[in-house]
Amino acid sequence: GLDTVAIRIPKHPVAIEIIQQLGEPVAAPSANKFGKTSPSEANHVRQEFGESIFVVDGGACEVGIESTIIKVEESDIAIDIKFLRYGFIGEKEIREALKVQKKSIQFSKAESKIEAPGQIKHHYMPAIPLIMIESSFWKKSGESLQAINQKLNTHFLNPSFLQLSERPEQAARELYGRLRTCSVQPHDVILFIKEDFQNDGFWNAILD
Repeated sequence: GLDTVAIRIPKHPVAIEIIQQLGEPVAAPSANKFGKTSPSEANHVRQEFGESIFVVDGGACEVGIESTIIKVEESDIAIDIKFLRYGFIGEKEIREALKVQKKSIQFSKAESKIEAPGQIKHHYMPAIPLIMIESSFWKKSGESLQAINQKLNTHFLNPSFLQLSERPEQAARELYGRLRTCSVQPHDVILFIKEDFQNDGFWNAILD
């Protein structure tokens, strides 16, 4: 129902070849059911939809998480860029790409109004709840699930722990596969301990 459209050009040679062969743009949502965990390899799509659909397997995703979505509004003197969804491409890369414009570039965060995928309250969800815990609280609590249950008034019994690489580029590639692994029975909750260094840059997109 919006009056905007998002456009992107994929990097993967197989996707580019399909578009070139077709000779037209492709309307392509993520290959997952609404609100559920995104796929980052072909087998994830098969697990979600079964064998009834045709899957083009180009290997595991290089980045692993969703693309950056920005809303661009331009005047004679300035370009205003609003981040609707954080991804691998950030302010630094956008500034570099727009240097030729010779205009002032301003960045802002999205408002509460939903204008793009990823802005709804629940999105890309694993099969069981995920709780993100600041490492300082986790250590203060004695690394106790009971303390988490008391604070949140929950009754989780069998947690799995989401562990990612300290390098954000690798962590992004691991994220959705690890969420699937962590969601299997008998686990009833996923705990992710957020460290202090996971606070800026590409981590913004991963944590979102």
